[in-house]
Amino acid sequence: MTAPITTDYTEAGNPNSLTPGPLSGYRLMHWMRDILMNFFSDPINIKDERISKLLCMQNGPSETTLNALFRVGLPYDGDVVKAGTTPCILVSLGESTYPVKTFNMLAGRQTAAIGSQSAYSGMAWKSIGMRIAIATESYDATVLIGGLIEDFLLMHKQQFVHDNGMLSEFAVLGSSAPQKIEVDQAGNAREIYQLVITVNASGGIAWTVDTQGPVFRGITANTQIV
Repeated sequence: MTAPITTDYTEAGNPNSLTPGPLSGYRLMHWMRDILMNFFSDPINIKDERISKLLCMQNGPSETTLNALFRVGLPYDGDVVKAGTTPCILVSLGESTYPVKTFNMLAGRQTAAIGSQSAYSGMAWKSIGMRIAIATESYDATVLIGGLIEDFLLMHKQQFVHDNGMLSEFAVLGSSAPQKIEVDQAGNAREIYQLVITVNASGGIAWTVDTQGPVFRGITANTQIV
């Protein structure tokens, strides 16, 4: 008998996983990897029986099986133990840009308790692209797993913004056609097929700049004897 699935909707059971802050490529890349690792660690998310068959999980996927089969990581994480493992899902950063966007005028911000004002402050809209590559030894498996991830990202883009405090927008831009990679073309020992999903994350970055404080020169006495 399958155990019932329960969900805790209380605030204590749903802590904020990433507090607000400036959009950072490093935090964004690791957050996206963690999101995908969490998705594939739960067998209930793999509902397509064709994927189960391709991954030899005809008797039903288990958490242990999924953790052993899927490598979700970064392109250069130094993990030689899992090098060449497929299915493989790799998250990498794309270009960052600063689109021209309009902000409302803000009042000057205090930078000290005594009420001093900063020399100036600024803010900018920041946009960072990301690539999610899916590689397997089967054309069909690449298409099926790529479609599963693409749908997951598209359907949960609003939840991603709520979960990640540094995001203002999250968009799925599309995916490439599956590409055949010949043996040793990318250091691979077997023929593999790869598909790349492109996403874009947008947020902001703000800063204040203070002038150097006054330099105390001391007091000197100047005495003239007449």
